[in-house]
Amino acid sequence: MFKPKLSLLPKIVLRIESDDTNFTPNENIPVEFHHLFIAAAGAFFTQDDHATILCQTLKLNEFSLWTHEIFALDPIMLISKPCRDIFALHFMASSSIRAETKKKNKGPFMMNGREVNLFKLKGITHKTPLYDIEHLFSFHINITPEGLAKLAEKHPELQILAGKKIEPGSGPVNAQPYKMNPICQDIINRICQCKHVEQAGIVYLNRCCLNLYINFANQDKQGVQPMRVYSKEIETALPAALEYLSTNLSETYSLAKMAYLLDVNAQALEAAFESTYFITPETYRWYCKMEFAFLSAVTSNTPPEDIAQQIGMSDLNEFIGAFNDYYNYSFFSLRNAQ
Repeated sequence: MFKPKLSLLPKIVLRIESDDTNFTPNENIPVEFHHLFIAAAGAFFTQDDHATILCQTLKLNEFSLWTHEIFALDPIMLISKPCRDIFALHFMASSSIRAETKKKNKGPFMMNGREVNLFKLKGITHKTPLYDIEHLFSFHINITPEGLAKLAEKHPELQILAGKKIEPGSGPVNAQPYKMNPICQDIINRICQCKHVEQAGIVYLNRCCLNLYINFANQDKQGVQPMRVYSKEIETALPAALEYLSTNLSETYSLAKMAYLLDVNAQALEAAFESTYFITPETYRWYCKMEFAFLSAVTSNTPPEDIAQQIGMSDLNEFIGAFNDYYNYSFFSLRNAQ
């Protein structure tokens, strides 16, 4: 396919980190895009002869969340300039694009479908050409370098990531792209489908963003690994393990019991789970318990002691403390805001 010169491409502004809150009113966005709305987010909508772009964003506690739906009619040049230096954890849902890195002796960096990268972006202009793409969806979570360092003080999983020596300029932190795994995809789906608003939305989405950063940090510790080949039994057991861990939340976690029910070796299952999903089965089970507790807190009048029992915790004070620590917000403040 013939590609026009970069200098001749129509320039389209793409917000990737901005303090602008002059959002497009929902009634000014065509109804066919309304199903994409994240309830707590603000939207920027632009449309011309070259492209239609829907950007959504939400300022959270430590993070800023951004999604981009781009429908390109012609080859275009996306122009973006963050209002501050940031780290951007970027998930490319589909298609492939070429980003300029702005690093000395570094060429363009390809971002392909179902890949995740952590970018360090300076507050300078970045250019990304789109040639033959009809539709692109990308999703990224921004945090300042200072914010990531502070977050790592509470979450040790992030310490190596926060302490990395980064080259000057803009570009990827990881040497090669990583593949999105099913747990990341599930969290992204939950974010995009989130109906919580106001404080509940901020609390919930902030924790989702933190979980995605932790998952990336765990994967980055391992680096790019050769494709692992597991036995047929283990391959079948992995999605079944996800299902098992996300249900029957009142049961005490037992790797041995799960492996027995799935008829596989416990150690092999645990190793395959962690190397595939970049989280331990026990930690994932805890995520599921806290997800259930949050939904119960904001969508029902279930007494907190009953919620605790439903996720296998008999001590109310222990449950309240765990909930407050996990979401960095008070259970009772959250419930009283509903």
